[in-house]
Amino acid sequence: MPTPLAGDPTWLGDLALNVIDDQGVEWVVTANDGWAGSPDSTQQVTQRQADHGGYPSASYLAPRQLPLAVTIHAPSKTLREQAVETLKAAATLAATTLRVQQDSYDRTATVYRQAATLATAYGNTADVSVSLIAPDPRLYATAGYSASCQLPSITGGLTFPVTFPAVFSATVSSGSIPVGNLGNIGSRPLLRITGPCVTPLVTLQRPDGSVQQLTYNGTLGALDFLDLDCDRHTAILDGTASRRGLLTVTGGWPEIPPGATPDACALDFNAASTTGAPTLTASWTDAWE
Repeated sequence: MPTPLAGDPTWLGDLALNVIDDQGVEWVVTANDGWAGSPDSTQQVTQRQADHGGYPSASYLAPRQLPLAVTIHAPSKTLREQAVETLKAAATLAATTLRVQQDSYDRTATVYRQAATLATAYGNTADVSVSLIAPDPRLYATAGYSASCQLPSITGGLTFPVTFPAVFSATVSSGSIPVGNLGNIGSRPLLRITGPCVTPLVTLQRPDGSVQQLTYNGTLGALDFLDLDCDRHTAILDGTASRRGLLTVTGGWPEIPPGATPDACALDFNAASTTGAPTLTASWTDAWE
């Protein structure tokens, strides 16, 4: 079992850093620039003609640059060489999770290797620099949320004539999922609508009274499911077919605002009609810049 070293517990994929592993190799993170700070902004300002000041553009976060430096101390040159190869393999070209724990938080980012991995060896030690980039600049909590609801309905209840004392046994479905985001930047949920239903719609009721709504102008059969990715802005039917052209976006794609308590807003589910019990499932995570 690895022995923790000083420094924030860190993982690149399955590779634990800031530890002494079972072979006695020390993995010391000497730099993780870009993690604690904020990514670049796309902000541009165009000078006014014949006037003071300028016109600001829309501003968004650029991908997060995450250069990672690790010093490896090994009991032998052979173990040092193996450790360098292990770190190079962990910095894969495919999507990899970079996770950092600190006293007050435990967060992750999905990263890719962007440039060359540089390694300098001396004796049983090696300094390795890995250039990582997170296309999604947000940092996410390691544990997310997931909830489901059906269309708003009331079933059961009293049947007349009634004999007192009466028993009220109505089942109520609110058609709504309370949502919140404890981070400091908006979190974009993943939504799945399962049929059967005609023209399903999902509405995010925000704390300021504004709404963001997605309307699917089509029909879902009993075995159909529609995945809506509010970050990638995609609508995929049954895991394969794009149906973005059938989607109407009103007020923007749903984004759960930051600093909200777990029930500060709601995702409301509705449809023009149904012959069964369609379901909305939402998944989301607290997010930070």
